[in-house]
This record gives sequence, C-alpha cells and structure tokens, in this order.
Amino acid sequence: MSEAKHPIAGGIFLAVAVALIGFGAYSGLESGAHSGHSQAAAPVDPLNAQILEAVQMGQGGDVEGAAASLRVIVAKHPDNVDAVYNLGVALIGTGELENADKQFRRVLELAPGDADALAELAGLRKDSGDLDGAFALLDQIPTQDPKIRQRLLEDPLWVDIEDDERMKALYSKHGISKRPPDAVPPSGEPIR
Repeated sequence: MSEAKHPIAGGIFLAVAVALIGFGAYSGLESGAHSGHSQAAAPVDPLNAQILEAVQMGQGGDVEGAAASLRVIVAKHPDNVDAVYNLGVALIGTGELENADKQFRRVLELAPGDADALAELAGLRKDSGDLDGAFALLDQIPTQDPKIRQRLLEDPLWVDIEDDERMKALYSKHGISKRPPDAVPPSGEPIR
C-alpha cells in the first residue's frame, strides 16, 4: 500500500462531497487525515497516477466524474485498498450511501482495522440514526491511530455527542482529554 493512502479523503474534495449531499461532515473525519502524506509523495506508477487523477477530478468539483473513474479502477483492481476506499468517499459525494458503505466494508476485508474505513462507516451509521452501530465502529479504531484526536474532538459530526458516555469512554480509551473550548473544526467555523 502506498504511503499516500486514501488521498481523496483530503481537503477540497471532501468539502465538495459534503456540500453536494448536505450531510454532516463525516468525511470531515478524514479532512486532513492523511495530511502527513502529500499527494506528491505517492509513488508514481500507473495505478497510483490513475487514482490521483480521479482524486484531482473530485477536488476540482467533478464528484460524479471522480466516482466514475474510480469505478473503472476498482473494476480492474478490486483488491486495491486505496482505490476501493476512495470510491467509497466519492460515492458519499454522489449520495450513493449504500454503495459507499459496501466499499468501506470491502476495505475492511482487505485491510482489517483500517481506521479511515471504520470512521467513514461510523459516520454513515450515525447519519442513518444508528448511534449504537457508529460507536461500535469507532470503538474498533486502533488506539495507536494518530488521527483519533482530530476524529473525535474536531469533527463536527461527533462534537454534538461529546457528552455521551460512550464518547467519554472513547476519549478515555485513546488517552484524549476533552476538547478545549476554543477548538476549531477543520471547517474553520467555531464549534459552539
């Protein structure tokens, strides 16, 4: 797997995807989730170049085109975790939530414990009203995941339930203190 894992999950594309479907930003969990890996750091091979091209298409606002490109890539490379994950994110942007869910579950078959796929599935569960399912998925995110603090404290999707006992248990499990009152989510808007 390349170091620039799941590049579509960054910045602009997700803002576009979230705006198009009008959901709370569960994709915001990944906004910057791979910020430690620039897209330029991805090895230049034909498959990674195709995935990057689809990512850039989505970042440019063509979410439908990104999804279509990623579908073709996944059809040819069904076991490529990056392609499958990014297709899932693109499908959130097109509103194809059941198919997005299927892609994230496929990622977990290929890469058990993938924190990004677990977070996206948890967001899908929360937005569908299945808070128990969302917490069950969040609880599976490995404690060593370096992005868990951002996921739980800064993402607007989870801020509204920060006082839930299950969220407090997740904070404790991951050694996270409660969000500072001046924390600002990735969107740049004050949380409260």
